[in-house]
Amino acid sequence: MRYEETEKLTEGQFLRLAGVKKAVFGKMLAVLQAAHALKKARGGRPNKLSVENTLMAAPECLREYRAYFHI
Repeated sequence: MRYEETEKLTEGQFLRLAGVKKAVFGKMLAVLQAAHALKKARGGRPNKLSVENTLMAAPECLREYRAYFHI
């Protein structure tokens, strides 16, 4: 599920999907965006997935143990 689609979910549904609350996910996203900005400050090719979607895919993989093909 893309990050944009999760904004419509309730707190309980988001917790079931990601395994963390929305507030915790927001803090994780802030840390990851800061690290991403430092990494891309030197330049480089842009990522295919946004930082939000990359972070959204990680807990889904860990919780459901899906193959990368399904993501």
